[in-house]
Amino acid sequence: MRKTSERILLGFEVPSGEPVHIPLHHLVITGMTQLSGKTTTIEALIHRSGLRAVVFKTKRGETGFETAGRTLPLYFKERSDWRYVSSLIEATLREKVKFERSWVIRACRGTRTLREVYNRVVDFLESKKLRALDRSVFTNLQAYLELVLPEIERLPTTDKIEIGSGVNVMDLEVVYHRPEVQALIIRSVMEHILEKERNIVVVVPEAWKFLPQGQNTPVKIFFERFIREGAAIGNYLWVDSQDIAGTDKAPLRQVDNWILGRQREEHEVERTLEAIPLPKSKKPTTLEIRRLNLGHFYAACGDQVRLVYVLPAEIPEEIGRQVAIGKLPPDHVKKMLDDLRSREEVDEVWRQRYEELEKQFNNLKSETTKLTNNVADLKNENEKLLKEKALFDKSKEMMDTYEEKTKDLTRRLEKAEGDLKLFNELREILVNIFPGSRFQIPAGAQKDIDLVHVETTVNISHREEAVSMSTSTVLGKILYIAINDLSREGWSEKDLSEAMKEHGWNVGHSTLAPNLGNLVKQGHLIRIAKTRPTRYKLPSKLKVNVEKE
Repeated sequence: MRKTSERILLGFEVPSGEPVHIPLHHLVITGMTQLSGKTTTIEALIHRSGLRAVVFKTKRGETGFETAGRTLPLYFKERSDWRYVSSLIEATLREKVKFERSWVIRACRGTRTLREVYNRVVDFLESKKLRALDRSVFTNLQAYLELVLPEIERLPTTDKIEIGSGVNVMDLEVVYHRPEVQALIIRSVMEHILEKERNIVVVVPEAWKFLPQGQNTPVKIFFERFIREGAAIGNYLWVDSQDIAGTDKAPLRQVDNWILGRQREEHEVERTLEAIPLPKSKKPTTLEIRRLNLGHFYAACGDQVRLVYVLPAEIPEEIGRQVAIGKLPPDHVKKMLDDLRSREEVDEVWRQRYEELEKQFNNLKSETTKLTNNVADLKNENEKLLKEKALFDKSKEMMDTYEEKTKDLTRRLEKAEGDLKLFNELREILVNIFPGSRFQIPAGAQKDIDLVHVETTVNISHREEAVSMSTSTVLGKILYIAINDLSREGWSEKDLSEAMKEHGWNVGHSTLAPNLGNLVKQGHLIRIAKTRPTRYKLPSKLKVNVEKE
């Protein structure tokens, strides 16, 4: 970072050739566009000051700072206080807002954005109790905001700004037709710099547009604050204006550096002479003001007034001194600058082309990395699928084996069922022959059938056994749900789990399954055979007494 200078070389005195330095402070520079050299002067002072700078371009086709520094995005920090909104309306209408102020205050109260102010105005207008006068004023406010809001919301603005070294240019040409919106952006940047930055020069062009005499703008009320408070922390305001007609002089009274260039219009010549702090007899003549050469200015800094040839940033000091003493014409330096800037423009074209190619290369590199990662992912996925296929093939082989075993068992079962059917038919025949008797046919009997008469006596002793369970246990919870919430015809583990959740009991499969098995073993549940999924039911003889606390 370059070292900042408390005094800056402005150029060389005419005709002595002595170097002229000015203090680092707020500054106003005036002169005819294209004929005085204002932009070249500002570029030179910024370069030699060592400070960072923010420059606003507000006119269409405005030249200067083409190769300097970096371009800033449009920074906008929205506000909605009534002073801010009033100044915005005044800038839009080009007239003062007095009568409507109380309504503006009502509309702004409690809001944070201009859109919220607009919505508040719309809400007021929708009220049926609104007085005729109130409706008239709020209708006007709605129309004022409808002129500005679409422009603001359409802009590609950002709420973050990073000011780099050297010159930072913010191009406001996109809202050239809306100077009030330009003023909003300029104010946001100035407010950010005043509150969060140090050692920055803010260059504001077109003072008549943003600092008008007898009229308010969103940035005008901030000019004086910036001028009063900025210098203490190294922030300076440099105002660039073709003339000073129609410009509010009150904020500029705090500015001690005035660089006054060529003027032709009679009244503007008079204003330039009035700004030079010299006795009338020692002031330059109107003809001298009108005939000031390119790069020649009257520098009124403090109590000193000197005619100076301003040294451009790219030109050696000796060349500037030769112009000041009259040995070289200003056009000689202009040609040197044009040649230098032509080369810079060519270099800029190649620089931009290089940056474009570098960006394309980085994009291709990023895409290649992405594709490489995709290939690796696909390779891993393929390996996973191959493993799953091998597992599937093994499972299919096992399924084929089980299918063969199942077919064999089915055949054996069918044969057994046929044998059982014959056996039952034979038993029925024998029972019919020998009523009241039971017959057993020995295994392996083929030709001879031995009939054995067996009489059986069964002694049964009935005893009820009481079993106590609590819903504090999983067994108790299962029986409670089975008795109260589930079908007597049968239910699955899933039915049981969902019913338990309704009571706030969240019991997993790993807990339910073994407990269901225990209840089946204990005879408190019956597992219904040949069902998928497995279903359960309560024994029909089960007596239940549910005690509720």
